[in-house]
Amino acid sequence: MAKDTKKAAPGGADGVVSIDFTKAVTLENLPVPGPYLCTVSAFALGESAAGAQKVHVELTVVEPQDWSKRKLFDDISLENEYTLGRLMTLLIALGEDKDKVKSKDYKLNPDEMFGRQLSVFIKNEESDAYGVRSRIKRVAPAAVFNQGAGF
Repeated sequence: MAKDTKKAAPGGADGVVSIDFTKAVTLENLPVPGPYLCTVSAFALGESAAGAQKVHVELTVVEPQDWSKRKLFDDISLENEYTLGRLMTLLIALGEDKDKVKSKDYKLNPDEMFGRQLSVFIKNEESDAYGVRSRIKRVAPAAVFNQGAGF
């Protein structure tokens, strides 16, 4: 006899679930401009909805403590010179050798970026789809945060 593997709908029999939002927390936007000391929590090659190659970056704020564990995201296209410039700056801030990164045949290994730290300055942008969200404006080596220097 075949085993029934059909999963039940979440919630009750009618698919409706009761949720208590009285303890829900909404996050404030990060104060502009920073700096924030961040750790790379994800770094992966991918493809945009249009089919272009991209790098997906997820950064987790470490300092200042009041904002720790907050996430910043960026998708950087590998298809034009301006976004390649952003990626180059990011890689150098993450400690990659400047001359190697600027070479004609730089080999990017996304796995080697995980856990590295850098300083990040942000801007808050309004979006119809997402409301106000924090975006990466500039990056620098982690030492910049420790020096308290600005851009």
